[in-house]
Amino acid sequence: MSRSSWPWGRRLPWWAAWAAALLAAAGCGGSGEVPPDGEPASLDRYELGGDFELVDQRGEAFTLSQRRGRPLLLFFGFTRCAATCPTTLSKLGEVVRRLPAPEVEVLLVSVDPGHDTPEALAEYCAGYPYRLTGLTGTPEAVAAVARQYGAGFGPDDDGEIGHTSRTYLIDGEGVVRFLFSDQDGVEMMAGVIRRLL
Repeated sequence: MSRSSWPWGRRLPWWAAWAAALLAAAGCGGSGEVPPDGEPASLDRYELGGDFELVDQRGEAFTLSQRRGRPLLLFFGFTRCAATCPTTLSKLGEVVRRLPAPEVEVLLVSVDPGHDTPEALAEYCAGYPYRLTGLTGTPEAVAAVARQYGAGFGPDDDGEIGHTSRTYLIDGEGVVRFLFSDQDGVEMMAGVIRRLL
């Protein structure tokens, strides 16, 4: 049960409270709302993120620094996610289609590395008709990347995996420039990304 709306009542899960505190400390409070004049909110340079090493769906070592020169979109999720991940990844496909070539790559960092092997990610990513790279690693490696990006994940009250639903816009230098919420629209997201192209 991975959803953008959770039945938490007044108590946030530990991982959500931790991620919110870390993002606030890094100056990441906004969701990128469109101002009244129709212009996207300004790009920033967030004090989180950075290079990392995981394994891609081909079983090869992947580092963020290998992708320098073009913007990237980064999302934390997993292949067995029932709602948030398919919805977000489908929306990202719509965003990518509105951008000029070459295609912007989307990175999916699995928060379920015990299940999401390179083979499982390869099958999953093949279901999306755009450049989607699935990334996995040891639980320790995945947790380290999540910490770098202020992303939280962990079991919810039902024992399912809950996770951060934000999408990170990373520029060609590997710097996080914008955080999209799951409420942001396709046109707004495409407009922000175009400013880095």
